[in-house]
Formats: sequence, structure tokens, C-alpha cells
Amino acid sequence: MDPSGHTQIRDYKAFLRHPNDVIVQAPEFDTTSQKGFPINAVLAFPMATPSGIAAFLSSKVNVQIRKIVNTWATLISYPESRYVLDADPDKGWLGAKALALMPNFAVDYVCNPAEPHFGFQSWDDFSTRRLCNGARPVGSPNDTTVIVNACKSAPYRLVYGVKAHDHFWMKDQAYSLADMLADDPLSPGFYGGTVYQAFLPYLLPPLA
Repeated sequence: MDPSGHTQIRDYKAFLRHPNDVIVQAPEFDTTSQKGFPINAVLAFPMATPSGIAAFLSSKVNVQIRKIVNTWATLISYPESRYVLDADPDKGWLGAKALALMPNFAVDYVCNPAEPHFGFQSWDDFSTRRLCNGARPVGSPNDTTVIVNACKSAPYRLVYGVKAHDHFWMKDQAYSLADMLADDPLSPGFYGGTVYQAFLPYLLPPLA
């Protein structure tokens, strides 16, 4: 069930079929938390269950998930994926609702509003768009004690003195350091350290 108590994926067969609907199309704009990466709508809720955590920690499962994601990544890199980069007021990424959430888009990002699709070559090109010079200056670039958030992420959680198997919450799931680092031989060097987590929503208010 999803957080509102509604059953979305009723059995594993439906779970296996649903990605096929996702990987054959580029994502339209919407205001849900899954915009930009719709396959997460299938994965998010199972991952928050004990059995889901166990399943998605399996390397065999992740090998297959990677195949699905890579197939979708190929599709959204084609020019044909630009059909969602239009001015449809409700579903277009360059429509009124979307641009209202991305003020000064043409000023902050490298694009050309006079060209079709603002000049973007694919959905992936739009999704990984480049900032214009000076749009987001890095604070204290020479101070190694300052953490600069990647992309448009914001501080979400900070955990001190982490242990190898001391659970903390990341993306609404309990993780341990051993899980995060897959029991890498270098893992002990991080025991007792600090875990800083940032959250990256797909759309944020205008740049400061």
C-alpha cells in the first residue's frame, strides 16, 4: 500500500509488468514526488518494507533493475523523447505550471527559448541541463570545512558516530554503514564518522 493506504501494486506479477509501461515513454510534467523518475513510483513503497529492503539489497535483483533503468536511459537520450518538452499548460515541462516552479529558467540555464524545445536535444539533455555562468556561485570554494550541496539539494539529515551496523534512516529507509558501502574493505575507515544526507527534489524555488 502507498502512504495513503491505497493498494497500488497488488502482486509481484503486476510489479514486474509495470516497468514496461514506464520505460517506453518520457516522463510528462506533474506535481507528484515521482516526477522526473516515474519508475520510482513502482519501487519506492516496496523498498520501505522489511521484505523489500531484503530484496533490493540482493545483487541479483539490482542487476536486473539496472537493466531496466539503462533501457529507459537509452530511450530518454533520443531526440524523440522531446515530445514532453512542450508548452502544454499541464503536462509540458515548458508549460505554464512547470515554468512557474522554475522561475527565470531561460536566465539560469543554458537554453534558447526561440528554438523548438528550448534547444534541448533530448529529455536527458533537459534533465541534466547546464547552469549559465554565475547562476549559482560556490560558497567558500577554498574552505575544506564547508560542505557544498550538489546540484540543488538541501540538508536533510546528519548522523554522528555511525557504526558498521547501527541503523539510521536514509530515503525513508533504515540503513547501516555496512549496507551503504557493501562491506567494502575500506569500510572500517568510516566507522565512528559522520553521515551527511542531502535531499534532491526535482524542482525547487528559484536560485538564490
